[in-house]
Amino acid sequence: FMTWMLGLVVIIIILYIFSLFQDDCDPEDIEFTCRPWAPPLGGANCDLCNDELEICTEYRCQSLGAACELINKGTVEQACFHFGSGDSIAPILNPSEELNYDIFNINVTQTSQGHIISSSGGGCLEPNTLIPISVATDERVQCKYAFEPTDWESMTFLGENLFTLEHTLFIQLPDPSHGQSLGVEFFEDMRIYVVCQDVHGNMGPIDPYVVEMCVNQGPDVTPPVIYSYSPESGSYVSFDATSSPIMVTTNELATC
Repeated sequence: FMTWMLGLVVIIIILYIFSLFQDDCDPEDIEFTCRPWAPPLGGANCDLCNDELEICTEYRCQSLGAACELINKGTVEQACFHFGSGDSIAPILNPSEELNYDIFNINVTQTSQGHIISSSGGGCLEPNTLIPISVATDERVQCKYAFEPTDWESMTFLGENLFTLEHTLFIQLPDPSHGQSLGVEFFEDMRIYVVCQDVHGNMGPIDPYVVEMCVNQGPDVTPPVIYSYSPESGSYVSFDATSSPIMVTTNELATC
């Protein structure tokens, strides 16, 4: 009898608790339809694909927004970009902060028109030295350069012809004493003009970004520097070879 009474009490308690949490509303039917994924409108989240933790694929990029598209496909600069309409703002250029200029023994000083490159001591640069021409932009753009003001089509790409944020090109400074003018009238002062263009065709700055420097002119008292040679040390030649060509690359015109 006691067992039966205990069971009845438990049932009554369960029914009481259930009545406390029971809503008075009527049940509603909800229908779910499975459809293909539709990305959100716009492209505010496109840049989330460029987190550098894994490669940004076309699928990942387009799933972040209807206006997201992949640029620089198949390259190390592959990235997700917002192709929004109404962009009429020209790109902004500044000296790159990605490079360690100390290893090149140069200083980079920003100006209102661009930047100045000088030696680590603050003077002119030595001829035949390799220096970086590097700028950073506030959006992904293509950049070109020239040694005198000219139109976009006549300029040369500053690095790769990709839409990136960093643009770097290494040039070997000519020697004014040797008349190596790179196709322009060149004495001691040297200017490089940089212009960039975004995916919408906005080109800037209106006045080209100018990289200025001066190169020492006078007697050449430094020996040539060997950059590379072929074949490399430790290479093999065929057993019956009687001759083998050797190529040496130097930083200036030289007789070896």
